[in-house]
Amino acid sequence: MRAGHSKGRTPKSFLLLSKNNKNHMKGSHGLHMVTFILLIVGGLNWLLQGLFSWDIGVLFGGQDAFVSRIIYVLVGFSAIYEMTIHKDACRYCGEEMK
Repeated sequence: MRAGHSKGRTPKSFLLLSKNNKNHMKGSHGLHMVTFILLIVGGLNWLLQGLFSWDIGVLFGGQDAFVSRIIYVLVGFSAIYEMTIHKDACRYCGEEMK
């Protein structure tokens, strides 16, 4: 038997994740995935900027290009969205941290 599991019982972390998915994430899985992907893009952009002084926005006409500005705004809104739902949606920061 694995550590933390008792015979015939569901692990507490799985129950918390299932509870959060039913109550909070129902119907918003797609939105969560889009915001998560945008946060990855934003993080990689910062990595490239820090290491090579190169910005992903260059691909779309530079930082001042309309498309680049839309992407930057979407990445920012994604960060705000993920900050507001994170504690309820995260299996590490949910009920066990209270």
